[in-house]
Amino acid sequence: MTYGRFKYRTNALRTYVYRLYAATGELLYVGMTGNVEMRLRAHRASKLWAVEIARIDVTPYADRVAALDAERQAILSESPTHNIQHRSVKSRLHTFRVSDELWNEARARTSSEGISISEVARAGLRDYLEAE
Repeated sequence: MTYGRFKYRTNALRTYVYRLYAATGELLYVGMTGNVEMRLRAHRASKLWAVEIARIDVTPYADRVAALDAERQAILSESPTHNIQHRSVKSRLHTFRVSDELWNEARARTSSEGISISEVARAGLRDYLEAE
């Protein structure tokens, strides 16, 4: 079976669409995998935003093609913060350097206030641009 430009064999193995949420309820990421635990470990090892993951919702699908379609629709309609693929308006993940002391202090405070560091960074950039 062909899905877009990719070819997949459909089979009886389950494929899952997962949603990763911050403690604030912010939808961080939507993905698809055959092994949720392994994929989550990969996110935690490679993505700075993974420290914000507080909740995971998982939906099983009968095959990969159905899961791909559900993942794409979820990304388009739910606009997760860190997804880039399938977005109609592309945004890139930007990184910047901060000291461990500042990062840890900000992480502790945002966690106690129920907001994400990403939200604080976006608000700070907006405030900076609006101040003249």
